[in-house]
Amino acid sequence: MRSSEPWPFRTLIHRRRPRSCSAKGQEHAIFEAAPLHAVGSNQSAAMPGRTATATLVSLALATAIHLDFHVARPTTHHLSLGLPWHWLLAIPVFALVAWYVALSWPARVLPASLWIVGIAIVAGGVLEPAWEYFLGDAGWDWAFGPTRNTALATFVSTGLVTYVAVLAWLRRRTPSPVAG
Repeated sequence: MRSSEPWPFRTLIHRRRPRSCSAKGQEHAIFEAAPLHAVGSNQSAAMPGRTATATLVSLALATAIHLDFHVARPTTHHLSLGLPWHWLLAIPVFALVAWYVALSWPARVLPASLWIVGIAIVAGGVLEPAWEYFLGDAGWDWAFGPTRNTALATFVSTGLVTYVAVLAWLRRRTPSPVAG
């Protein structure tokens, strides 16, 4: 299906035909975001692109979680900044991820959020420190100690509050897809 819309919106918005369309003035089309299973023949074309983008967004969020530890830990360590307000960096990062999920999966926000954010937290907060512990010759306290866990908890909790607030704000701003 060719579309004259710009690239990001071609795969994100699906146009459905009206449920009941009579010849007496109901010729207008109802535009609404379709769930993943209702996309029909365009589903095979849209899903790989959306899945690849979601993977990249999840990896970017995991990278931000890891980089937050570098921003938070004391400056006596290599590649560290020692900023006490490091958790404020979670606000723009999680806000952008919430915006992406709300735009890409308007009908399936919760499952998409759980997958994207959950994988990022596991990758950035568990797998990366485990990599440092097992392969990078880091000690247990360095990889999973209170400094890292405190930085992770404050960053993720601030990010999740921001994430939910942005999703609620976007849901409030967006009109209902079905005009009544």
